Amino acid sequence: ALVERHMTARTENLARGLAYQGIDPRKVSVNWRDYRESTREDSVKAAKADILLDEIARRENIDAMESEVEAELARIAERAGKSREAVRAQMAKEGDLGALASRIREEKTLDLLKSNASIELTSPRTTPLGARSSRWWSSRRPAASGRTTSTPGS
Repeated sequence: ALVERHMTARTENLARGLAYQGIDPRKVSVNWRDYRESTREDSVKAAKADILLDEIARRENIDAMESEVEAELARIAERAGKSREAVRAQMAKEGDLGALASRIREEKTLDLLKSNASIELTSPRTTPLGARSSRWWSSRRPAASGRTTSTPGS
């Protein structure tokens, strides 16, 4: 279901983008079913990332506070030229308040991950066959018992 939601969202985003450019999505020669299906691989990756971020947020007790939701509603209202109450009412009617809180939680989780990560550029390594190694970076996060390093492929 999560993958399907991502596929639908990607398809709707394309249609909205066309409409934003003044192009009627119904009048373009796009096979929407094929386009939606073509997003499956990226949607699977996005769903896996969602699950991972949700688990990290749960373990780290990260949540969107009401004050953060209210602050974001105020920013949206200012950009839209509406009152915060009107934006809140519209989002509640459309069922988008939960999505707003989820987005704030995700951003806080990503901020935590970024604050605990370091990127280290290294010189390209040569493998026995003369090909370059794909290890260009490493991510480090303090562990309870010391410092650990994880790299892609290890």
